[in-house]
Amino acid sequence: MRILKLNMTTKDISAITFQSVKSIQVARSRLRKKLGINRDENLINMLQNL
Repeated sequence: MRILKLNMTTKDISAITFQSVKSIQVARSRLRKKLGINRDENLINMLQNL
């Protein structure tokens, strides 16, 4: 979650963590599901407001 608060792109996160872009996308979607956030809403803005 800390990396998301830095407003990094999925490609940047995958390069830093040595994970595939797809696994980062899956992690983001799972986080959205846990927080009850729609796909249309900005995940980064929501996390920064917490």
